Amino acid sequence: MKKTVQIGITVIGMAFFPMRGSTEEAPYTGKLAEIKEIIRQTAHADYSNLDKMYRENSFPFLDFATSNGISTNTVTAIAMNMLAEALAGSEKQIAKNYDEIIFLATFLGCLDVKGALPLLRKAAIRTISGGLISIEAVHAYISLAGLDALDFVEMMLNDEQNYNRGEREYTYRTFAKRVEEEHKRLRHGDEGKMRDAQAFLLRLIQTEKDGDLLRRLDNTLCAVLPEYGTSAQRGELISRFKPTSPSGIALTSLESEHFRKAKAAVDKAPENQRKDFRAKGELLDPEREKGK
Repeated sequence: MKKTVQIGITVIGMAFFPMRGSTEEAPYTGKLAEIKEIIRQTAHADYSNLDKMYRENSFPFLDFATSNGISTNTVTAIAMNMLAEALAGSEKQIAKNYDEIIFLATFLGCLDVKGALPLLRKAAIRTISGGLISIEAVHAYISLAGLDALDFVEMMLNDEQNYNRGEREYTYRTFAKRVEEEHKRLRHGDEGKMRDAQAFLLRLIQTEKDGDLLRRLDNTLCAVLPEYGTSAQRGELISRFKPTSPSGIALTSLESEHFRKAKAAVDKAPENQRKDFRAKGELLDPEREKGK
C-alpha cells in the first residue's frame, strides 16, 4: 500500500484508514479520534461561525491537529474518509448527516484538496431517488474542478427534471466566476478547455431569461473574450430585452443600466464589423461542435 500522508494514513480506493501496526499509529490513535469528533461538532456549529471559518480558512480541528504535531494532510484524509462513509449511506442516513456532508465538502474545497474531486462531485449530484443537492457542494466542486467542471454544468443544463431553475442558475454563476479566475492565470495546455467554456457561455446567453444572470454572464464574456464586447451575439442578447422586444425579458433598473451601456458599445461598431462567433472556425461554428 502506498503511504500518501503523515501519521500512517493509507489510501485504499476512495477510503482512508490508519495503518495497522504502524509505529506511528499508537501515539496518535486517540488524537485522530478526537479530530473526527471535533469535525462533527464543527459541522453543526452556528452558520455565522462557519462563515467566519471559511473566510479566514481557520478551523478548530486544524488548530488542534497542529498543536498535537499532526499534519494538515492527515486531517484532510480523515475528512475525505468521513465524507466517503457518509455518501455511502442510505438516503435516510444521508438526510440525517446532511449538514456534515455539506461541511466536509466545503472544507475540502476551501483547502483545494484535488484528491477529493470525485467525492465532491458525488456530493454535488442529486440522485433521482434521493432528491438531495446543496449549492454549497456544487460551489465546492466547481471551485476545485475549475474548467474541468464544464461537463457537470452541462449535465445540469440538460436535466431540468432533477435540477430546478434556481439550482441551475446558481451553478452557472459559480462556473462563470471560475472561468474568469482561470482566464487570469491560464495554464499552458488548458487553451482548449477555455475555448470550450467560452463556447458554453456564449450558448447560454442565447437561452437564459433571468436579467441578473445574463448581466453576470455578459460581464464574464467581456472579461474572457474581448471580441465579444461588440459582437453579433451581444447585440442579439440586447435585442431580447424590453422595450426593444415588447414580449422580451423585463429588467431591473440596475440591469437596464448595464445593458444600456452594452448597447452603446455594440452600436459603435458597424454591423458588418461585428464579430460573429458562428462563423467558420469560431466558437459557435456548428462544425466545431460536430468535431468534439
